[in-house]
Amino acid sequence: MTGTVSTVCLIGASSVSLKRNAALAAACSLSETALKGYKNKVVETIGVKKERAVQDAVSKDILKKNPVENKEVYITEKGNTLCLEPISGRYFRSDIDKIKRAENELNRRMFDEMYVSLNDLYLELGLKCTSMGDEIGWNVNDGLLDLYFSSQLTENDEPCAVINYNVMPKYGYSQIM
Repeated sequence: MTGTVSTVCLIGASSVSLKRNAALAAACSLSETALKGYKNKVVETIGVKKERAVQDAVSKDILKKNPVENKEVYITEKGNTLCLEPISGRYFRSDIDKIKRAENELNRRMFDEMYVSLNDLYLELGLKCTSMGDEIGWNVNDGLLDLYFSSQLTENDEPCAVINYNVMPKYGYSQIM
């Protein structure tokens, strides 16, 4: 009797979890579509240069809310420039050219494999993988990985390159349409 009840509870909990995950994925997809539409309209309305200025201001706010003084800085042996990856909130030392090289390598892989995960980027940058890094990524159908950098100063006036994504990683990236 206990085994049967336990099995029914497990099946019920699994069903509820699947429904919640599906609802979360739908909400993320709607948010992504709304954000993409908003960003396109901002560029159309104020122009690319002013949109970049707005993005730079957002990067500055991210840096201010996530000060390097309170964080561990990962040494990747790929350069000495302080960098911030805003999705994971991690600071690391690298080099812009090496980050661009990683971007190019992942775009090449995307042509072969059709998609790459956020963890693939982290590995190319010399960072450890995250649990979320396998859940989101880029699909060649949505556009290639397209990074740009916002140069900011930390509170102690050290230059920091904040990585920005023209094409944001998304859930369900590995589904080929």
